[in-house]
Amino acid sequence: MSKRQRLYLHIGAPKTGTTYIQDLLWINKDRLRAGGLYVPGQRQLDHFHFERDLRDNVQPPNHPEERWEGRVGRMAAEMLAEGAPTNVISAERLCAATRPQVESALDQLADFDVHVVYGVRDLASLLTSEWQESVKHGNRRQLHQWLDELESHNDHEWFWQANDYARVFGNWDLGDPSRTHVVTFPRPGSPSEEVWLRFAAAIGWSGRVEFSAGRPNESLGFLEASVVARIQERIPPGFPLVRRVHIMRAEVAGNKLAQREDRMPILIPERHREWITRDTARRLDQLEQSGYDTIGDLADLRDLDRRFGDVSTDGHEAEMLDAAVDAAAELVTLLARERIRNDRLRRKIREAEDTPGRRISEMPRNAARRLPERWRAAVRRW
Repeated sequence: MSKRQRLYLHIGAPKTGTTYIQDLLWINKDRLRAGGLYVPGQRQLDHFHFERDLRDNVQPPNHPEERWEGRVGRMAAEMLAEGAPTNVISAERLCAATRPQVESALDQLADFDVHVVYGVRDLASLLTSEWQESVKHGNRRQLHQWLDELESHNDHEWFWQANDYARVFGNWDLGDPSRTHVVTFPRPGSPSEEVWLRFAAAIGWSGRVEFSAGRPNESLGFLEASVVARIQERIPPGFPLVRRVHIMRAEVAGNKLAQREDRMPILIPERHREWITRDTARRLDQLEQSGYDTIGDLADLRDLDRRFGDVSTDGHEAEMLDAAVDAAAELVTLLARERIRNDRLRRKIREAEDTPGRRISEMPRNAARRLPERWRAAVRRW
């Protein structure tokens, strides 16, 4: 009987270098494949769709992306056809899957020797990193409000779904602790490549990769993140979240505010030290008693002291105003670009209407003939 292919599922957690790792996987896909490590799919979005399907996310009928229902089964078939000894799929929101969802996926992946890779980070820096990231995605709460709610361990809070070890490891229990690989996030000041090297050790890759294009997520400073949270608070609740997230995360935060110099660090108010220290001890005990394969040093998770300080926007009104002006300027620039593109499109439409034999009423039908099949339905609806 032939040896089963191995499949590593990199399930997160967010803010433990996942974006950097995913970029390197796709940049080096051909190099990895030549060395016996296969990254299935045609693009990184396919792994996102794998996670969407595994977690039973319902896709709206008018959703612009291709259908993700059945992606787990299709990707399993692709990996079997490829026949590589080792495969890897990376999607950080997999860590929030429920036990029934995991069991259903494991049934579909029964032909593989499945392993799980999960990144961990010291709780204090994880909290500050997650807050500044969450405001880009629609969080309207200031840091102190967000921390107050997290302290209660609200089960519906996304942070604990992704970072409560007991929950994550319980739902992703593979029956053999040696098949769960815990990767610690390197201490500040470590080379960025260390994130990849630890992940590579977890999946058994010892070959070389191209590092030049791998990128970490851009982080906001305390004042910039506070400004973004205030902007989110002013946006009408019913405004489409997908568009809002893209504009705020990529355009305002990534292109402008994350590039500002002399950003204030995000520190946790001292009044939260007790529960964070207590939770850190509990989390470390869980890992030390787990028997999981650990890459890196669990002592990295004890690096707490420098993360605390009483930060406030008080006395920084001028800097806040300057950050808000930067955000407004970026939004005006973005709107102007969109209007320029719209003006060009209207001009082309008018020119097409004035062309003999090319009525505008015929354009959608003619254009549809040249579109991929999955886009034609959208053109017909239009």
